[in-house]
Amino acid sequence: MAKVTLALVHDLIKKQTETFIAEITSLRDEVAAFKAQLAATNLTSSPQSTPAQPSSFADVVKTSIRSALEEDRAKQEVIIQRLPENTRDVADVHEICARAEVIVKPTAVTRLGKSHPNRPRIVKVTFPSTFDARTFRSKVEESKATISDSFPNICCRPARTRDQQARHKTLGPEVYKLNQNAKSGLESFSLRPNASCKRSSEADLKLSSQNSAEKELCFCHFV
Repeated sequence: MAKVTLALVHDLIKKQTETFIAEITSLRDEVAAFKAQLAATNLTSSPQSTPAQPSSFADVVKTSIRSALEEDRAKQEVIIQRLPENTRDVADVHEICARAEVIVKPTAVTRLGKSHPNRPRIVKVTFPSTFDARTFRSKVEESKATISDSFPNICCRPARTRDQQARHKTLGPEVYKLNQNAKSGLESFSLRPNASCKRSSEADLKLSSQNSAEKELCFCHFV
């Protein structure tokens, strides 16, 4: 009787063990399938990001050359502000040259920016050389009385590179704040085309006839 009971128990344990092994194997297969599905989902939902590659020496050289060329081009350009918009921009610029007695004519005349109902777009005037552009600005300044008959409100300034324009845009509000704070101290600040700031005081203006006492401040920490 005892032998029969042990045999039955042994057979029951064997069957239960086989059942447990089958269930464990099935669970392992399900876990493996779930991991594979999760990995595939992550792969399709979020694209793999490639690590940023450091700039090579060739890229650095190209960037430096590009910046130098852009700066050289800007030196050959003049920006005319408040020139009325019409269909004869080139003729107007040539007339300004004639009134200012500028012999060298520009190689290109281009309107920049988007049209605005209350003000004309600026005009970029390109000259053959830096010397010609500088001469044009100087002559126009000297001939304002003659030019103002036909173009009373125009103003000329040097062109800027993209970096200089970004600095100018950043420093503009800072210079405005300085002027607001300096009113009581009889000082004034002006932002130059090259994105440097010039400070003038009442004492500086009195001494300007004897020596140039204007102090220039370059706000590099604002860039």
